[in-house]
Amino acid sequence: MSFPIPISILIAAVLLIASELDRKFFPEEPPALVAPDTAAAVLPADTIIAEAALPPPVPIAPIEEQAETLGFRVQIFSSENQASAQALRERLKFILPYDIHISYKDDNWKVRVGDFTDKEPAQRFCDELKAGEFPDAWVVQCPMNRFVDGFRIQLASMRTHNSAASYARLIEKEISLPVYLVKADNAWKIRVGDFINENNAISLRDELIAMGYSDAWITPDKVKP
Repeated sequence: MSFPIPISILIAAVLLIASELDRKFFPEEPPALVAPDTAAAVLPADTIIAEAALPPPVPIAPIEEQAETLGFRVQIFSSENQASAQALRERLKFILPYDIHISYKDDNWKVRVGDFTDKEPAQRFCDELKAGEFPDAWVVQCPMNRFVDGFRIQLASMRTHNSAASYARLIEKEISLPVYLVKADNAWKIRVGDFINENNAISLRDELIAMGYSDAWITPDKVKP
């Protein structure tokens, strides 16, 4: 004599089979990369990551700066092509020693470097660029970022610029904060954030340590308000 199978058991069996098929043909996404522990030398001090291995930059429209003072920057590029301007900024971001800015004016995307309060140091830097890759570089007066005393979080210190730049690019993919490369004490420091309030910096430092950046520490720096 056969007994009818309760509907609840049939439903459970169907769901179980569907779940097994889903795991077989649609495996779970791999977990997100965990930020490396700098002390563990995940990326050795002299390792260089080829730029070709990095994903292409995604063009984005720049946000208009709200500056209170005029200063000087060195213009190195101008084009109607936004993607070209953004790609140049991405390539040079951790190579040139100053911030790189993109602005849109007169139907062109302009790439400018630095935030100089005086024209003389801007001109010296411009002359260096003209002697190298950017013979058409020139100094322009424009609104500039203001910097004030504050705090940043240092994540690593490396001997060579190439190693630090490569590591900074990896960190930038993991942390949704500005990443800076600073040369000090004959080494290249990788720092993140712009904090006026030290308590905010402390909170982020603790989060970064929990992520695996065990050497994270707070250092005074000039920051963007």
